[in-house]
Amino acid sequence: MLAAAVVAGYGIVVKAVRALIARVIGIDLLVSVAAIGAVIIGNFWEAAAVTFLFAIGHALEAATLNKTRSALAELVAVAPDSAIVVREGEQQEIPAGQVRMGEIVLVKNGAKVPVDGQVVAGTGALDEASITGESIPVEKTKGSQVFAGTVSRGGFLQVLATGIGADTTLARIIHRVEEAQDAKAKTQAFIDRFSRWYTPAVMVLALVAGLISGDVVLALTLLVIGCLVPW
Repeated sequence: MLAAAVVAGYGIVVKAVRALIARVIGIDLLVSVAAIGAVIIGNFWEAAAVTFLFAIGHALEAATLNKTRSALAELVAVAPDSAIVVREGEQQEIPAGQVRMGEIVLVKNGAKVPVDGQVVAGTGALDEASITGESIPVEKTKGSQVFAGTVSRGGFLQVLATGIGADTTLARIIHRVEEAQDAKAKTQAFIDRFSRWYTPAVMVLALVAGLISGDVVLALTLLVIGCLVPW
């Protein structure tokens, strides 16, 4: 139990010390004090439990954040950079963001579809995994709907642009993921502000309880409970 407490709590104590150096009081300090106190009085199981649970919570949070960042990076990577449009009877290669609504876009084998639209001529197969998750290319013919960010795996399509720039399905998905990240950041900021008041309050409460009762175990129990309440 002591070894588990040391392994799980080392990173927490380091964060708490760094925060104190920066004059920031956070939940890491509360967990560190509770765990160290539990070790001092010989309650190794309690020290291991609180540090292990807290470390698991941090690990899950970090894994979720990394997964979200990875998903966003993959979405941005599939966004098309250029498009071939028909203007004045000629094919012109332009940046994807400069395609106009209602223009005819040509999608050749191996190219990314730069817009949302409807096939007006041609046949082909599109890999729509980035949008729908479908692993098998989908056949497209006249009248079929296509989405920006999908990739041609064969054939030749002429697509009438009905969604361009920020109005494409891919752009809206990226926007939703960014919004989710922003919401997470706001939540984390609130927790940080909350812990600056919560941590000193719990530590003072535990100290007062210990002084009044003369029971160190009671004071440490309050600290351990205080570590788990916010989570």
